[in-house]
Amino acid sequence: MNSSCDRRDFLKSAGATLALLVSRQGLGAGQAPAAVTAAGPPVRFGVVGLGPWGREIVDALGRTDGAQVAVLCDVYEPFLKRAAAGAPKAEAIADWRRGRGGHRHADAPAP
Repeated sequence: MNSSCDRRDFLKSAGATLALLVSRQGLGAGQAPAAVTAAGPPVRFGVVGLGPWGREIVDALGRTDGAQVAVLCDVYEPFLKRAAAGAPKAEAIADWRRGRGGHRHADAPAP
């Protein structure tokens, strides 16, 4: 069986590809751009419901520049305590009406 690519051609191509990837231009092209700082003050979020999805939202907001978890709300105390450990500056409440009505600590609710 005749092959259009013999072992030498394969090794040349593989070596050239590896050299490009290892070079500064090759790896630099695949890098993410530098993070841009947010303009203005951070947006304060209130997270209502701290089950698996709510905890994921709290974690994602904690990793995001320009976002701050201000209020955590859940009627189930163990969920509230666990989420409060991930957002120590947030106010932990059990009644969602308290966070939205009497005083306003969050700019946006995240259900």
